[in-house]
Amino acid sequence: MPKHDPPRSRSKSSVISAQQSSAELATLALQRAVKAVVWATPIVSVEAMREAFLRDAGANYNDIVYYSQLADWKLRITTPNASTQYVYLQINLSDGPIVIDVPAAVGAALFGSILDAWQVPLVDVGPQGEDQGQGGRYVLIPPGFEDDLPPGVIAVRFSTINGYAALRASPEDQSPAAVERALDLVRRLRMYPLARLGRPPEQRFIDMAGKLLDGIVRFDASFFDRLARMIDEEPALPRDAAMIEELRTFGIEKGKPFAPDAALRSLLDNAARTAHASFVQQAAEDGAPYWPNRRWRTVNPTGAQTGFTFENADGTIDIKARGLIYFLACAPPARLGKATFYVIGYTDRDGNTLSGDHTYRLHIPAHVPAKLFWAATVYDRETATFIRDAPRVEVGSNTRGLETNPDGSVDLFVGPEAPAGREANWAYAAPGKSWFVMFRFYGPTEELFAKTWQLQDFERVVESKSHGESVDEATKLAVDAYIYGYPLVTSELTRRVMTNVAKVEGLRAPMGQFAHAREYPDADFRDVTTPNADTLYSFAWIDVSEEPYVLSIPDAGDRYFLYQMLDAWTNVFQSPGTRTTGTRAQRYAITGPRWNGTLPAGVQELKSPTGLVLIIGRTYCTGTRQDYDEVHRIQDQVELVPLGQYGRPYEPPPGRVDPDLDMKTAVRDQVHALSGESFFRLMSELMKKNPATTADAPMLSTLAKLGLAPEQPFDATSLDAAVRQALERAPMTAQRTLVAGIEQVGKLINGWLVTVDTGAYGTNYLQRAVVALVGFGANLPEDAVYPLSKADAHGQPYSGENAYILHFEKDQLPPVKGFWSLTMYDDQMFFVDNELDKYTVSPRDNLRFNADGSLDIYLQHDSPGADRKANWLPAPSGRFNVMLRLYWPEPSVISGEWEPPPIERQQP
Repeated sequence: MPKHDPPRSRSKSSVISAQQSSAELATLALQRAVKAVVWATPIVSVEAMREAFLRDAGANYNDIVYYSQLADWKLRITTPNASTQYVYLQINLSDGPIVIDVPAAVGAALFGSILDAWQVPLVDVGPQGEDQGQGGRYVLIPPGFEDDLPPGVIAVRFSTINGYAALRASPEDQSPAAVERALDLVRRLRMYPLARLGRPPEQRFIDMAGKLLDGIVRFDASFFDRLARMIDEEPALPRDAAMIEELRTFGIEKGKPFAPDAALRSLLDNAARTAHASFVQQAAEDGAPYWPNRRWRTVNPTGAQTGFTFENADGTIDIKARGLIYFLACAPPARLGKATFYVIGYTDRDGNTLSGDHTYRLHIPAHVPAKLFWAATVYDRETATFIRDAPRVEVGSNTRGLETNPDGSVDLFVGPEAPAGREANWAYAAPGKSWFVMFRFYGPTEELFAKTWQLQDFERVVESKSHGESVDEATKLAVDAYIYGYPLVTSELTRRVMTNVAKVEGLRAPMGQFAHAREYPDADFRDVTTPNADTLYSFAWIDVSEEPYVLSIPDAGDRYFLYQMLDAWTNVFQSPGTRTTGTRAQRYAITGPRWNGTLPAGVQELKSPTGLVLIIGRTYCTGTRQDYDEVHRIQDQVELVPLGQYGRPYEPPPGRVDPDLDMKTAVRDQVHALSGESFFRLMSELMKKNPATTADAPMLSTLAKLGLAPEQPFDATSLDAAVRQALERAPMTAQRTLVAGIEQVGKLINGWLVTVDTGAYGTNYLQRAVVALVGFGANLPEDAVYPLSKADAHGQPYSGENAYILHFEKDQLPPVKGFWSLTMYDDQMFFVDNELDKYTVSPRDNLRFNADGSLDIYLQHDSPGADRKANWLPAPSGRFNVMLRLYWPEPSVISGEWEPPPIERQQP
C-alpha cells in the first residue's frame, strides 16, 4: 500500500459545514469557538440579563426594575449580594440619547455604575461617583451623536448601543423606616429619552422581589445564538476586527441570519461547555492571596488597573482575564475599592475545595474594617450565582439576630444544615456542589488596605465518621467509585510499567522521554491491550503538574500521523496530526491545569486537565524495510523537553528503576489484583495531581461518603465496619460489571460492537472504564472508530476450530480518509502468535479482490491456500476476537449510515 495520500486542500468557507466540522477542521474549529466564547462572555452576559429584563420582568426599555426586599436565590445574575436593594436599568440607545436622573443620596446610600455592552463601567453613580451623592442628570450618548447637550448634565459617551446600569440602594440598617428611606430614593429615579427632556413620561417601576429573574449565561449552543443577536445590533469596534472575521466561519455575521446545522451546533455546544469548565477551574486560581498565609484571594488586577477595559499597552484586549471576570461578576465600578471591596474564598484553611457535603466555620475577628457593614455571600461554583433553592444565601453584620462573641468577633457557618442554635449565623450550601464565598466590605477603611486586620480561613467542622450505611448500600456506592476511578488507576499502573527503565528500551522509556516503536509489536507485547500493527507507536508519559513540556513534531510530508494526548482519566484532550493540524512541522507546549505562564513565540499551548499526560503517537508505515527507515527518520526528529530547557541543549536524566515492580504481569491483571483498600488509597492519592472535573461533583459526594477525599490521605481504619467491608467487596463486583458492560458501550451491528463514544466520556464512567479495560488509549471517533466482534453473525463465539469469511461488497468497503485494517486478538485482547507473524490484514497486503470488485477476508487457524494467503488473518486454535480499525473515518461511519458486514462461518 502506498503512503497515505494527503487530504485535498479546500477553499475556506464562511460557514463550517457539517462534514468539515467532523473531519479536518474539527479541532481547529473547536479551539476557535472556545476562544470566541472567552472573548464574548461579557457581551453575551449583557444579552442574557437583557433577556431576563424583557422576559421575566415583563419590562420595556426605560422601565426601572428594582427590589423592594433583599434578593434571594431567585435573582439569577453573577455574584449578586443580598445586602442592598438592587436597581436595574436596561439601556438601549438605538433611538438616541437617554437621560437618567439620579436623586441626591439623603437618608440612605444610592450608588452603582453605568456600563456599556462590553460591561466597561463608563461612570460611577452616587457618593463615590460623578454626582458625589448630590444627585445629577446623566445623559447617555450613542455612538456618532454630535448634537449639543443641555447645560449641567453629566455626559456619558457610549461606543455601543446597549448597556445597563446597576445601582444599589443601601439603607442605614434593616429597620422598616430605614428600608423605606432607601426605597424612596429608588422611586425618585427617572429614565427617559433625551428628546422628552422637560416633559418626561410617567416612570414605570417593576418590583421583582421574590420573583425569578434568570439572567445567567447558558454555556451551551444557545451562547452563540445570543452572541449572534448582539453582533447584529452592535457596531463592530476596530479592536475586535480579527474576532469578528473569525465569527464569520461559524455563520455569525452582521445582517445575516444565524442558522448552524446540527454538526456545527454540536461543535458550538462543546466549545461553550469547554470554556465554561475552564472558567470554573481558573476562577479558584486567578488573582492572588490578599493576606499572607491566608486562602482569601483578590481577583486579577488587570480589570481594576485598566478601568475594566482590559486593554494592554499595545491596544489589544486581555480576553482571558476579561472573560473570567465576567463569568464571575457583573457591574464592576469604574473605581474599585471606594464604595466596596471584596475578597473571595474557594478553599478551606488546608487548601481543600469548599463542598456542600460538609459544614464549615468562618471566624471573623472583631472590628471589621467597613464603615457601613460587611457581608459574606455564598455562590454555586458552577454558575457563580446564588445556590438554587437556598433558604439563606448570605450572612452579614446587618443580619437580624446575628450572634456576636463576647470579644466582638463573629463565627459564621456554611453547610447543608444549620448547626443547632446557630441559625442566624448560617448560610446554605447544597450537598454535592462546590461553592465559594465573597466577603464584602461596604465602605472599606484604611485597616483593610493596610492589612492590619485579617480575615480567618474557613475551617471544616469535625463531623462524625459513622456513615450509617448498610454493607449493601455502601457496596453500591463503592462499586460506583471503583468504576469511576478504574481508568485513573489503570493509567498509573500502565505508567509505572512503561517508565520503569533507566533508558529507552523498546516501547518503554523514562518519564519525559519518547519510546518509538521501530517495528510493529509482536505477540509478546503486553504493555497495552488491543495494540495495532498499522502504525508505529510513539509513547511518552509526562508530568506537567509543575512544569510544561514542549513537543516538537517535524514535517511528515504526505504521511498520515497522529499524536493523541490523554489525561490521567483517559480522556483525549488534544490530537494533533494529519486530520486536525496537517503534516507540517508543529510545536506545542503541554501545560498542566494550574499553569498560567508565558510561552516562547511559535509555541502553541495545549492545556491538560490533569498533571499526568500520556502521548500516543501513531505514524503510518507499510512495514517494508524502506518505509521503516522513512518513519525512523521522522521519529528521530521528534523532540520532547521541559519548558525550562526549551531552546537549549538538553540531555534527559536517566530513569528511576523500581526492582520490585512487576514487569511481567499484564497491567489489567495487576489492577484487578489490588485489594479494595489498596485501590482506593491509590486512587485518592492520584486525584491530588489529577483533579476531577466540575461535572464530577456528585461523584465526589459519593467518594466523601466512603471516606475518600482527594485532598486528604485515605485512612480505612477511620471508617465504620460497613464502609470498610464495602470497599473490599467493590473490586470483584465492579470487575464483573465492567466485563458485562463490554456489550453495553456501543451498538451491536451484524455481530460488531460499534461505538463512536470514545476518547471523550463526560460523566459516562462505565463506558470510560470499559474502554480502559478493553482498549486503553482509545482515540476520538473522528480519528478512529474500532468496531469489535467477539461472535459471528449468529451470535456464536469465534473459535479457531472453525473457518470464517468477512465479505465486503464493492460499494461497502470501509469508508475512510486514512486507512483501514482488520486485527486478530486472543480472548485477552492481545496479539495471536502465528506462523506468519501476521496480526492484521489491510489494503497494504496487496489484497486479492473478486472479479466484481468485492473483497473476502479469511479468518481461520489453518491456511486457506496459497491463492488466498494475502487475504488470510491467522487465528489461534481457541477463542479469538477481531477488531476493524477505521482511521479518519468518513462521517457515514460516525453517523451509523455505514455498517460493517457480518462475519460468516464457513461450512466444512
